[in-house]
Amino acid sequence: MPRKRNQGLEYFPLDVNVFEDPKLEALHYRFGPIGVMVYIHILVLVYKNGYYIEMSLDELTLAIHRRIGPKWIKFQRVYDMILGCAKQSLIHQDLMLQGVITSKSIQEQFIMSTQKRHNIDTDKYWLLDQQLKLKNGVLLSMPKNEEKPPEIEENRPKNDDFTNLGTQSKSKSKRKKDKEDKLDKSVYGEPKTHFLTNLIFKNNLETNEGFILKYNEMLEEVIEMFGYDAALSGVNYLIKYFRHTQEPIDDPYNYIKTSLHKNLEDLKKRNERGKLSIEDMFKDLIQKMD
Repeated sequence: MPRKRNQGLEYFPLDVNVFEDPKLEALHYRFGPIGVMVYIHILVLVYKNGYYIEMSLDELTLAIHRRIGPKWIKFQRVYDMILGCAKQSLIHQDLMLQGVITSKSIQEQFIMSTQKRHNIDTDKYWLLDQQLKLKNGVLLSMPKNEEKPPEIEENRPKNDDFTNLGTQSKSKSKRKKDKEDKLDKSVYGEPKTHFLTNLIFKNNLETNEGFILKYNEMLEEVIEMFGYDAALSGVNYLIKYFRHTQEPIDDPYNYIKTSLHKNLEDLKKRNERGKLSIEDMFKDLIQKMD
């Protein structure tokens, strides 16, 4: 039996105007040149495999962190930069959270780079519509007795960018609600807890499992504002504080949300005046409680 041909690319072009792309500009503005380097490493990993690669967020972070090296960047910083790529739609966020790295732009470049190939397999995680495939003259594999491209798996969210949403606002609203419902289930599970959310529940700061999704969303916002390292340090500080004081809390969610934001804002201001990082400041606070 002949060996299955690798779908990966040996090289891919980099447009001379790449740094004028608003998405890449936004990534560079927030994370600097290493943020752009992280994105290029993502492209290399994906194109070596084809138009997608199945890796969890932690696995992708570890792979890129090893390539760049711990001397130059922290693991959590790489993690934040990958999330930044997803926020700018440089990679598909819903699929990323399910352990699949790809995007529309990645797939468009892939089909342009494989025009001379025959029977390209696009059965999985395909985001582009049939018209774009035909425009680029690519002969793509199709399941037998099918006249349209295969549907993306039912257990992941639909992408509104490549579906025909129609013109009626009622239909749009229903599809949006359906998408949000699917996102809650497919991205986080039913429900799956964020790592920091798990710390909060594991240490009994919160016991109402109906709040898991609210904590997931709130903690993602905190990470977006202050970074993963600071958010983790803030949660660890609250855990230590509650163990030390053992004070009862009537409304844990709002108390934790308010405390995190207030503490991180205060320490951010102190950090701007001093030399210690927010993480080091939290460490000092925790040591004083011991």
